[in-house]
Amino acid sequence: MIPIFNLDQFLQHRVVVFRAAAYPANFFRLLFNYLSVEHRIKLRHLVLEKSSDWTSHQNTLAMSFLGQSEHYWINSLLLDAKTSRAVYGDLANYIGPHQIWLFVETNVALPKPFDLEVVLDLNSANFISSLTQLLPIAVNHYRIELFLKKVQKSVGVLSLDQLCLVAQYATVMRDVDEFNQQLVSKIIVSEQSLFDLSRHFLFRDAKSFYSSWIEIYDTYPVQFWLAFWSEQLFKALYFIKFQQKQEYQMAKQIGFRLPFDFMKTGWKYLSVERLQQVHSDLYKIDYEFKNGSTPEIALELLYAQFLNG
Repeated sequence: MIPIFNLDQFLQHRVVVFRAAAYPANFFRLLFNYLSVEHRIKLRHLVLEKSSDWTSHQNTLAMSFLGQSEHYWINSLLLDAKTSRAVYGDLANYIGPHQIWLFVETNVALPKPFDLEVVLDLNSANFISSLTQLLPIAVNHYRIELFLKKVQKSVGVLSLDQLCLVAQYATVMRDVDEFNQQLVSKIIVSEQSLFDLSRHFLFRDAKSFYSSWIEIYDTYPVQFWLAFWSEQLFKALYFIKFQQKQEYQMAKQIGFRLPFDFMKTGWKYLSVERLQQVHSDLYKIDYEFKNGSTPEIALELLYAQFLNG
């Protein structure tokens, strides 16, 4: 496996595809921040919703202004299986002038090998060491690496996103040795708690939402909540779009990690336009946070406006 921080290795390839069982939002937030802060690389995001989008993006990817090479991230392939295979085939044959990065779940078969494939496998050698290199340069990477290995040994199997979350907490601890197993267990809340919180939010059940929110909000850092709500809103938005178009297989695919009750009936009571607005507001909060603002009050206002609006 290529070390996930080996940028020199990455830049030798025109197309880099990351593979994992499910999209690890916390990992990619760490990676994108690392690229931006440490290497001044800002990925330009391309979204594929329909086959005509790819035709447009192909024109963009084929042109270069004054010979400059850009870095592109393909957010998602929300396309039918036939069109997705065609897009993957085009990407596998891409020769420039830009560089493209994307994520594809491991259960999706690619029609042909990509230029560079990075499997995010926690069990592979040196994975944790590679992961810590994405943390701020001022922290003691080696000490955090030892700590993460200790957590894995004491707590058990963690997902990639959970590991990234614990790593971020460790960067702000005065002494990581004080970051004991009890605190780790508190941080790694069960998936059910998060599903419940998301269900209350998407059903706009303010009373139940705030009851759950009080119990869980300080368990995770604000970076997690920005990533969590971005993923939930994005998935809910496109789940509704696919349901309305009767593209049920695509709806099932994008609905992974959404609350079951929402996928069964709840989606009927939310509009695409409302979710788009909330997702846009969240993006602005995230942008301002990255530029030095404190997002807690803005997030609370977003919750109140969505739940009571």
